[in-house]
Amino acid sequence: MVRTRARGWRLFPWWPMNGRTWFPDGEGFCERDEEIWKAHHRLHEMTYLFFQNLIATWPVELTGSHALSLEIPDAYKERLLNATVKSMREARMDTNWISPNVEYESAIGEFIADVLNRERSEVFFESFLPFQERIASMGVHNSLVQTVLKLTAPGIPDFYQGCELWDLSLMDPGNRRTVDYEIRRTLLGRITSEARNEKREWLRAMRQNWQDGGIKMALTNLLLRFRADNRELFDAGAYVLLNASGELREKVCGYTRNHERRALTVVVSTDARLNAESFRETKLECGEGPRNTEWRDLFTGRALRCERGNFHLQEIFEDLPVAVLVAAL
Repeated sequence: MVRTRARGWRLFPWWPMNGRTWFPDGEGFCERDEEIWKAHHRLHEMTYLFFQNLIATWPVELTGSHALSLEIPDAYKERLLNATVKSMREARMDTNWISPNVEYESAIGEFIADVLNRERSEVFFESFLPFQERIASMGVHNSLVQTVLKLTAPGIPDFYQGCELWDLSLMDPGNRRTVDYEIRRTLLGRITSEARNEKREWLRAMRQNWQDGGIKMALTNLLLRFRADNRELFDAGAYVLLNASGELREKVCGYTRNHERRALTVVVSTDARLNAESFRETKLECGEGPRNTEWRDLFTGRALRCERGNFHLQEIFEDLPVAVLVAAL
C-alpha cells in the first residue's frame, strides 16, 4: 500500500510546501541544530524523504480525526528512523556504512524525534493528519484497482505473504516482520460467512470501514474463487481493451476476457480523486460480449445492462471504484 499511497500524493505537487512547519527550519523544529543544518544542505533532502515515508506508512489505526489523542508506537518511530538512516548511508553522500557520520545522522534523528513528539509538533500534526487521511483513502482506491487488475489481466497473479491486507512496510528489515496469520484467518472466516447475504450493503460497509483491510481481502477472495470456477476463461480467454467516451475517458481502464460463451468485463477508475458522480458523462463500450443483455457485478451482485453498446460508468462506480461484470448466460 506504500506505493498506492504514493500514487495519490503525486497528484498534489504542492504538498511538500504545506507550511513551514513541515521542514527543519519550521517553527519549533531542531533549533539546537541550526549550524548542522546549514553545513549539510542534503539534510533538507532527507527530511523530504522522511515525510514521504511518513505519509506512505502512517498506521491505519492512527488515521482519522481521533488520531491526535493516540500515542505513536515506539516500534513505528524506530522503523522510520532506521529506514531514513539506511537510505542516507546507502546514498553515500555524507555518510555511509563503513564510516558513519554520527553528527549528520544525529541531526536527522533528532529532527524525526521532534516531528513525532506530540508536544513539540502540535501545529505540524494539525496540518499533516487531514492531508494524510486523504492520501490514505486514495491509497485504498489505488490498492483495490491494483488488486482487481492483477487478478483479471492475462498472466498468473502473484501474492506475497502478508499482503492480503494493507502492507505498510518499507525496505528490509521492515518488510521481514512476522505475518499475523491469525488475524487473516479470523477476517477471512468473517468474510466468507457474511458474503452470502446483502453483498452490496456488506461491501459498502467494508469500504467505509477500510482500516482493517477486509475490503481488499474480500475482493481477492471473490476473484480467486471465480478464477477457480472459470479456469478456461483465464487460461485461454481473449483479452480485448475497451474504449471509453466522454470527458473522463482517460481516467478509465476497461477490458474484456471472453472464451466461448463466457464473457467478463473489467472496469476501474484510475484517478483516486474522482467519485461516481464524476463519471456521469463518461461511458465504456461493451466490446464483443453479449450486447443489450444483463450483466452481474461479481462484487455487489447488482444487475447491470449494456445499453446501445455502452456501460454507464456513473452507475458502475456507484459502490466501488472497480467492477468485474459477468455476462448472463
